[in-house]
Amino acid sequence: MEETIYYGQQQEMMYRTEAQALTLARLQGLRALHDAFPDAEIFARREECTVQEDALHYHAVYTVAADICT
Repeated sequence: MEETIYYGQQQEMMYRTEAQALTLARLQGLRALHDAFPDAEIFARREECTVQEDALHYHAVYTVAADICT
C-alpha cells in the first residue's frame, strides 16, 4: 500500500463555470495518477469539492491497484 499526494495549482486567473472547473480538476488529478502509475486500475474514487471566493478546491482519494515497484 502506498499513499501519494499531488497538489496542483493554477497560477493564472481562469474564468470557468463551477462545472467546467471541476471537470478540469478531475482531469488533472487523473493525469497525475496516470503519470505516477500508468498501469493503475481504479476501483473507487471519493471526492470533495468546495468553492471559496474565486477558487475551486478539489480533493480526491482513489483506490487503485498498480505496480508500485517499478
